[in-house]
Amino acid sequence: MTAYDKIQILLIDDEPKGLEKQLLLGGEEFRVPGFIPEAGTRATIQNVGDLFDLRWLATAEEAREFRDSSRLLMAHDPGKLATGGWVPELLCFDYALTGNEQQIEERGLPDTVIDQLSPLPSLRRALLARGLPEPARSKVPLTGAAGGHDNLGLYCGGLILTLFADHPCAPVALTRKSPERTAGEEAGVFEWLLEHDAGETIRAKGRPGLSWNALLVEGVRTLRLRLQRLLVGRLVEIRLDDLLALATGESCEVIEVRSRFGKRRYPIAGLFADFPAQERDEEVRTWADQCLRIVLEPLLAGQEGEGKGRTIAAVGELRDGIRLANLLWESYDGSHLYERRARFSSLLARGQEGSLAAAEKEELAQLGDLFGLSAEDLAGALKKSRPNAKCTKNVHDLRVLSVSDRSRRWATLMVMVRLAAQAERARRLWGRLSQVHGLSEHFDPVTGSLSKEDVFLALFPVPSSPLVTPFESEGNVQTAWGNVLRRFKSSNGSEDLWLDVGDVLVGYDWGQPVPGSSRTAHGLHPGERFVLRMYSHQFGGPVEEWTQGGEWLLDRSPGVESSDIAPARAAVAVGEVADE
Repeated sequence: MTAYDKIQILLIDDEPKGLEKQLLLGGEEFRVPGFIPEAGTRATIQNVGDLFDLRWLATAEEAREFRDSSRLLMAHDPGKLATGGWVPELLCFDYALTGNEQQIEERGLPDTVIDQLSPLPSLRRALLARGLPEPARSKVPLTGAAGGHDNLGLYCGGLILTLFADHPCAPVALTRKSPERTAGEEAGVFEWLLEHDAGETIRAKGRPGLSWNALLVEGVRTLRLRLQRLLVGRLVEIRLDDLLALATGESCEVIEVRSRFGKRRYPIAGLFADFPAQERDEEVRTWADQCLRIVLEPLLAGQEGEGKGRTIAAVGELRDGIRLANLLWESYDGSHLYERRARFSSLLARGQEGSLAAAEKEELAQLGDLFGLSAEDLAGALKKSRPNAKCTKNVHDLRVLSVSDRSRRWATLMVMVRLAAQAERARRLWGRLSQVHGLSEHFDPVTGSLSKEDVFLALFPVPSSPLVTPFESEGNVQTAWGNVLRRFKSSNGSEDLWLDVGDVLVGYDWGQPVPGSSRTAHGLHPGERFVLRMYSHQFGGPVEEWTQGGEWLLDRSPGVESSDIAPARAAVAVGEVADE
């Protein structure tokens, strides 16, 4: 089965009746929160312990320590909080915490059980490892409320919920109190303050009893809504291939989500645990389609059609763009055809100058046959009398597939993402090699930046034309192939999709005035930027070096000329050395 991260639950409850299991250790019996089998119903969640993980806070003091410690660690390193603390996806909180005011460590549980159930021991160790102080502790002030009639859990749960407001964290109120019980009280005002983040769980409170099945059914439904809401706010990113697979009913067991706390791989069986397996597929497709609509919404205004049909068209063009980008990349980065096409161009250029040996002439003829050039066209190309001759076989360039111009635009941008990721990996690998082997920095073959030439090499790795590529003829690559990108239009010709590689590399947005020039840039649309960020995670990005002033750039060094930059393909050679 595909590896995944269990969906993490934080339970805040002093007496979690109905949510406990019996634990037998050393002949002694303990009752602690834990998943227990439930009677089979249509919505009974199977294999709960395999899909969900649980931590427990029993008192307001523990909840305060958890929040203060998490906030401190989060300020220094959100990723460390995810590995050394507890970042919940489901936050289940009771309102009253004064029925049993003993902290977990005071309840006679073995240390091993405490360490497994409470998130506090690992949080304390994480603070210590970073040299950070533990937050001050004190007893909760008296409120005058009778035991079990307070609202401390509401305040604790609400403050922790807001702490993780930029993470997929779904609240579930456990209280038996009806909405009327808090109306007209300060607690009602606090519920109102939480309305955006807590939503339905506050309005639905008033449970006669507790069971894991009921809580998890509500929790995962809310979690899916939270994911979509965070997508709207661009606070999380979902792996684009996962969304596309789910939306089309392809087999996909996990969905990868990134927040500022790092990457999480949620099991689909857990995220849709409220549906029996045999009824899940359609719900998964619907949810993924809604997510894609959110992601593409800023770009849909220029698409033909309305509503769902417009979204389907946009998703289809995006999928075609990814497919084309993959084909180009495979040819550029993993095919012998790339080198043989370059050799063909080199021999032809030299043949036009009449400097080929007999063996080289034979090799040129073989390569001409490989790329579908007739003997007549090859002879004409050598004499420069057939300047428009084209390769017709084994061609891999941006122009060859029958897809829309918008798909070609997506493919162009996605190839650039993959180039940037490869160049960045090469830069880091070379840095590590330099440290290990004491290599001089003057021999660094990779800068980690991209040039226009890098991009065009990947977009036209085995081009149909020109036969002699601008890299061999010292021609202008922008003139040779850049015009292809200037002709991009929407399917009905109503929308200009012109793309300028240089503008994208420097980081100019679409329509932005170019400093020192009268022209406007043809770079990224804001909606494209977010889609590309999601796409880039499949290849290790976006990394810190790709950002400047809060804006995502594909080039770490704007303004550097291509002649000063080694092609990103050098990353392959560096990677091979590192692997040895």
